[in-house]
Amino acid sequence: MEEKAEEVRQITEFVQTQLENLPEEILRHRPAPDAWSAIECLDHLNRTADILLRRMEDAMPKIGTAVEVFRSRYFGEQMVQIMSSPNKQRISINSIKPAAGLPTSVVFDRFYHHQRWLLRLIQEAHHKDLNKGRITSLIGPLIRYRLGDTIRIIVVHEWRHLRQAEQALQTASKKLS
Repeated sequence: MEEKAEEVRQITEFVQTQLENLPEEILRHRPAPDAWSAIECLDHLNRTADILLRRMEDAMPKIGTAVEVFRSRYFGEQMVQIMSSPNKQRISINSIKPAAGLPTSVVFDRFYHHQRWLLRLIQEAHHKDLNKGRITSLIGPLIRYRLGDTIRIIVVHEWRHLRQAEQALQTASKKLS
């Protein structure tokens, strides 16, 4: 899990160096009417983290200490594959769609708070059995992930939407320059 913690640090650094100091107009630019702006991508990650990190936090006390090597389950592996795919596969869940018009400072503050929280949970997971825990998916209550799969999904999901944010910024730079 140390590699996932390192990825979270890289994600945080990317947001600090590539997004945080950009003008509001660029951060809010939508590349297409139905596409998210860079700041909306971050807000989506915040909304997802609000739910998944709380579910992980609640599951942690029930998970015993590590006894096995982690093995991803079918649904966990499938979700990681979907999130890693550059194809535009979408799962539309209203509760995690970005809100319009949130102040960018609020979005960034929440994002960094979630990154610190995720790092703390990953550190705690070092001492847990990653094959245990049943963290309910955002898709629905019938799909639940192991602790290890949940961490992998969150990190891959963050990278996916940061790539999306990068594409929105590239479009904004071309249109607004």
